[in-house]
Amino acid sequence: MHGRFDLVIRTRMNGRSPNWTTTFIWEDGPKLSFHQARVQCREEEPLFPNTDCGMFMVDMELGEFEIFAGAANYRRDFGPIRSNYLEDANLYYANVEAYVWIEGIGPTGMPTLTTRKFECPTGDGNCSWLPE
Repeated sequence: MHGRFDLVIRTRMNGRSPNWTTTFIWEDGPKLSFHQARVQCREEEPLFPNTDCGMFMVDMELGEFEIFAGAANYRRDFGPIRSNYLEDANLYYANVEAYVWIEGIGPTGMPTLTTRKFECPTGDGNCSWLPE
């Protein structure tokens, strides 16, 4: 068994500097060790590849932690992470990325989790969610 976990990212709008919190929840299987777990702010570019607007380790250090069976170890909550000030009038989103070491199996990449897009207007206006 490779193990299963849930990952939750929450975005709280804070003017032009969104805040993110993340939660990693072990579901079953062997111990999972995360390395370089990070929130990557991305600016959507219409004509070029999307650009970075900040990269933040979820634990504000190295992005390394473990989740596994046991009342004290199955869940890890991180944040809040305060984004950089988003100057451009554009669409933005965040990705959660990490490398995962599965006990007894070895390293693997983690699928990227992407937040809903939000828009920052021209001038100093607050960023807001796009209509669904």
